[in-house]
Amino acid sequence: MGIAFSLEKANDDFRKGGTKQVYLVRHAESLANVSSYNLRQCRCNKALAACVEAGSSICCDPPLSEIGQMQVEEISAQLESDRFVEVAGVQLVAHSEYSRARATCEGMFGSSGVPIVELGILNEWHVTDIDCSLAPGTNCSRAFEARVEQTKKWLALRPEHVICLVAHGIFFERLQEESGGENLYNGEIRRCTFDLASLTMDVGVTLYCPSDFSSDECLE
Repeated sequence: MGIAFSLEKANDDFRKGGTKQVYLVRHAESLANVSSYNLRQCRCNKALAACVEAGSSICCDPPLSEIGQMQVEEISAQLESDRFVEVAGVQLVAHSEYSRARATCEGMFGSSGVPIVELGILNEWHVTDIDCSLAPGTNCSRAFEARVEQTKKWLALRPEHVICLVAHGIFFERLQEESGGENLYNGEIRRCTFDLASLTMDVGVTLYCPSDFSSDECLE
């Protein structure tokens, strides 16, 4: 998809102190996404050994899958062709500490010349985040919720007004919770407007998405 927005308007909104442009970039397919898909399949087939193998890579820091690497190459070529960083006026790119986000970021923006930072507050929800003192059925992780809130405050305090975040499905779902934004596909890039007064993100518009959405659409 091409870029369809007015950079001048975005800059004008920022000067008025109202909004920032934030591009949400979900990491390309990782081996954890593949394992999650396989885990669901093996549960249906009641293949216990396969389930153990499929689930083993979900709780670690898995790299991109072969499809994920292809997704990065595809989107990177589109970004370069569209001169995305220049046209959009991207001033800063931040990614989580996980290798799948780092590899996606490096592949898509590593040669752009834009400053890149690694932020632990962008890390995805993890089983170790579970807070056993909270009742089941609630947002069961104070640590994860705190990271989301810290990210909102970080965005508001940064001097840049056009920022790319390369992170994760569940994290972005929570970041857009007030707008009801749908889950991003692996490798998808979505342009959002971040309101500085309310610290909320709108539903956004998808600008880029790999032609192959991958074998798994789960939130990982």
